[in-house]
Amino acid sequence: MREAFAPAAVAPGEHSTLTITLANPNLDTPVPGANLVNELPAPLQLIQAAHTCAGGALAAAAGSRRLQLYSATIPPGGCTITAEVTWPKTADGIKACATASLVTNAIAPGPAPEGGRFSTAAGQLDAPAFATLGCFLARHTLSQVPTLGDWARAALAGLMVLLGMVLSGRRMPLR
Repeated sequence: MREAFAPAAVAPGEHSTLTITLANPNLDTPVPGANLVNELPAPLQLIQAAHTCAGGALAAAAGSRRLQLYSATIPPGGCTITAEVTWPKTADGIKACATASLVTNAIAPGPAPEGGRFSTAAGQLDAPAFATLGCFLARHTLSQVPTLGDWARAALAGLMVLLGMVLSGRRMPLR
């Protein structure tokens, strides 16, 4: 089992896709009874999810943090679960981004009652899987300061010279 976020870093309010890949160690025979329970790390929230495994049921309510695949079959080539997630642009989401800008999603093998989060009818298939998602606070972009064109700068320079001549002429006594 492998998992990864793409993109690997988002700003609050942006989305990332978590892809969980379930490999089949026996490339000739499907592996039945695949069950996966994934609790996303706070503050991540699910938007939607899908899977390419054979059969089974996927439970993933929008706005929740829990993703569950029940009684699926891993085909000989393996299969994937994809979950679109968001780092919420709420006060709590922004605070979490500022204080802990990395979260790690972890899935441990073994039956759920014993603390595991992934098992099949054939038993434990893999080592724990981890994926890390980073968060960054968006930088404010400064608007460009308007500048003068060449002719406007030349005209302004001429006006400044003229003003300087006028002012210097008033200060000096006439002879």
